[in-house]
Amino acid sequence: MAKKLTYKHFKEKNLMRRDKDSLRAVAKFGYLTREQILSFGMKANRLREMEKLNLFKIDHYRDKQDGQYKEALRLTETGRKYVEEKGLVRREHMQQARKNAIQHSIAQVDLFFKHYNKHDIERVASEPMQREMLMEHINNMTDRERANEILEQYKNRELSITDFAIIKDGKIEATYEIITDNYGEEEIQAKESFSEVMEVRLTSYRI
Repeated sequence: MAKKLTYKHFKEKNLMRRDKDSLRAVAKFGYLTREQILSFGMKANRLREMEKLNLFKIDHYRDKQDGQYKEALRLTETGRKYVEEKGLVRREHMQQARKNAIQHSIAQVDLFFKHYNKHDIERVASEPMQREMLMEHINNMTDRERANEILEQYKNRELSITDFAIIKDGKIEATYEIITDNYGEEEIQAKESFSEVMEVRLTSYRI
């Protein structure tokens, strides 16, 4: 009789790169569909294994395109702890999984795949990581008057962190935003302002 796999024993297993990429994706985007997780390379049996060990939680959302209820997966608290312990994503850099924005997160992953391959997930900066990089950029500016202006813009929501960014050599190389019908011109401009401060081009995609 096969020995039942426990979290304690699973935690000691070495991960394949495909598993690392898939876990990083869920940690950085918040929610992915089952198909998206598999697109990052994880095998279906490994995903089922992790679900049984309570690393993932299934939530349901209503697809705005066809009105059907569908599944999306996020990390549980155990899953977030596991990802951090494996050194894949720091806890403070993990994207909050917002149940009222599941389809927004899924669209971000689709946008990522339009421009990058699955291994580039290592280069993705979540919203929390971008926020940290913005504050570091402000602190390092020699023009303190301009630095204070940017900080005030951020506090007044005139400058807003984008959905995700791509990092190269420790700096933001490009920013990306999913635009919905709920976005006003001011909100879009705030995303543009952040990208301008970080001296990169914003790519947006409307759903």
